[in-house]
Amino acid sequence: MIVAMAGSNNDNPEKTPDTMLMETTIQEESSDNVVIESEIENFETEENLQDDVSTEVEKEKITNTEIRNEELNGRGRADIGRSEPDYINVIGYAVISSSQQYEIEHTDNFEDANLWIVPTYEQDKQFWNETEITLPHKTEVVVRGQYLEHEGYGAYSGYLLVEKTDGGQQYYINVRNFITKPYWNYEEEIHKAALTGCFVAEYHQSSDYYPVSNDGSKVEIEDGMRVLVTGITGTYRNVKPSETGIDAVVWKEWKYGYGGVTVHFNEEDLTIIY
Repeated sequence: MIVAMAGSNNDNPEKTPDTMLMETTIQEESSDNVVIESEIENFETEENLQDDVSTEVEKEKITNTEIRNEELNGRGRADIGRSEPDYINVIGYAVISSSQQYEIEHTDNFEDANLWIVPTYEQDKQFWNETEITLPHKTEVVVRGQYLEHEGYGAYSGYLLVEKTDGGQQYYINVRNFITKPYWNYEEEIHKAALTGCFVAEYHQSSDYYPVSNDGSKVEIEDGMRVLVTGITGTYRNVKPSETGIDAVVWKEWKYGYGGVTVHFNEEDLTIIY
């Protein structure tokens, strides 16, 4: 007897409840795997970003170890009471000392670059000997070491180990040659610049006040003349600091001969050259 199996199809078997449940479970597991893989990728991406941020933070920390602080007195003068100034990792400038300024004030060749140099030193046990190497006035440096002695009150003497910021070379300089204020950039604050150090300026009459001598009399000065600014005007009976409060040495032919004489200027009439 032959029996015909109608409606039978082995390629598309009928889905039973058990089969459907199994397929659903497999789909859910597959979906979970996709989510897990996605989470792993996101975690790895976030971890990489955190590593990048950490690297940048470390770089920033390294950079931030070097400090710019124009409020420091410099030249070995205490900043807090009579305590020794802390210059380690402070960025500043190697500049001429007050004794070198005195020499420059007494020559009409004050624009000579060879006069605007900072000596360097080498240590020989307890002694410090000047070397043949010099640094240009205004050289930017960062202090890596300090060897200071208390001279009394808030004054300290000694030497600093400095490193040039543009090359990394290291030198020893006298602390008297170190400041943190780039006063030569104070074009709009001539009075503040004159309080910090000496500089070459060019004269152009533009204010309401002519240059004057110590007795308050007018001084004839050629427009465009270069002068050496040495400080601010002190106490003079016939000179008003509010009008002509900047002191500068002027070299010219005077009534009694050629020489350098201190003249008092209005800050509006001076432009910093060097």
